[in-house]
Amino acid sequence: MGNLLRFITAVIVSSILIFPKALLAEEQITLNFKDAEITAVINAVADLTGKTFIIDPRVKGMVNVVSSQPLSKDEVLGVFLSILEVHGFTTVTVGKAIKIIPNTQIRNTPQRVVDQVNSNRDEVITHVLPLKYVSAQELVPILRPLMDNNGHLAAYPGSNSLIFSDNASNIQRMLAIIQRVDKNTEQEIEVIPLQYALGSEIVRLLDKLWPQNSKDATNRISVGVDERSNSILISGSSGNRLEIRALISHLDTPVESGGSTQVIFLRYANAENVARILTGLSNSTQTATGHRKHRHRWQ
Repeated sequence: MGNLLRFITAVIVSSILIFPKALLAEEQITLNFKDAEITAVINAVADLTGKTFIIDPRVKGMVNVVSSQPLSKDEVLGVFLSILEVHGFTTVTVGKAIKIIPNTQIRNTPQRVVDQVNSNRDEVITHVLPLKYVSAQELVPILRPLMDNNGHLAAYPGSNSLIFSDNASNIQRMLAIIQRVDKNTEQEIEVIPLQYALGSEIVRLLDKLWPQNSKDATNRISVGVDERSNSILISGSSGNRLEIRALISHLDTPVESGGSTQVIFLRYANAENVARILTGLSNSTQTATGHRKHRHRWQ
């Protein structure tokens, strides 16, 4: 009987000790900021996540955030990093602290060098990527136009490597492009399967960029589409094919991971008409928003 009582007591005590931890792990937060100072949002996120932020004096502005569903602490941090990106700011890890700076200061700020890029935490990092087949120097002028304006890209010929300094999500996007470009392609005709874009639309864009009737033989390239497999067929000089592969990889991405530029292919509507309609809607929405009265609160 005594052993049974001791066992029941131990179970009750264990439950009391474990139950609050379980509740803490499941804690959810609802974000609701309207016309809030960005410094107030930073302070709130610091209190919630336990992170230490160093704020650059140039980090200023008003923030609007509304979450329809409760978020975990990790999700709050992810939303916070996205808020900073939208307003032209980014983060750099300095020891145990996180420095918040304008995007324009990325090149002037030392970043930590990482071997593995984690796009879930969108901070500024430096990453070195060795290439197997393609020349790093040849790839730099092809990739640079596809990068964010504030990012940095350089080639190190000694190890045939590329050096990136940018937000982790932007670097991850470039790595996906390089993975499809850095291949041993000695054959004269290449077949590039598409995952997201329509082959016929990609060919239509490429035909405008590289006319197949070019008089310059060194710049001539032929592009076709295999609609059955939704693949692009290209032939031409190795340098032109490399540039084509990089451009196709940049276009053939899901909408949510295309960086600040998103490419949406239309099946039936006219792109110019749709663009005019969306521009009108955007302008009217901004005008209406400017007349509303907002308040902010933290739940």
